[in-house]
Amino acid sequence: MTSDDLFDTVLRSRPDVGVAMQEAHDAALAAVDSDLLELSRRLVVSMLGGPVAVGDEISAGWSSSLEINDRERACLAFCEQFVIDVASMGDELPAAVASQLGPDGLSDYANALLVIEQRERLRLTWQLLGSGSRS
Repeated sequence: MTSDDLFDTVLRSRPDVGVAMQEAHDAALAAVDSDLLELSRRLVVSMLGGPVAVGDEISAGWSSSLEINDRERACLAFCEQFVIDVASMGDELPAAVASQLGPDGLSDYANALLVIEQRERLRLTWQLLGSGSRS
């Protein structure tokens, strides 16, 4: 079952919530470069222990990978701390993202990351609760 299928199944009795969540997700996708957001989503999934398709995994050594550019490295470092403990994030990581994406880009990225992370946490929780098996 895909994430979208799971959301449709769980929220079948609450279409208003489903529509609002889909609108937030669509806005996140529209606000941030899709490749960057997908890379961030894959990191979130791997950090939270969700299923990662072959070829989609992000190794623990992403920060020193030559395949990751400076923009991606700044955003993935921000993403990693965001998932671990956003409250303890200092000024350095947001500043690094802002230097790559600009102040508005930082805001858009942080908002999109919140949507992606919360969507993944909901999906994992619903799977653990067996919510996807309801008819």
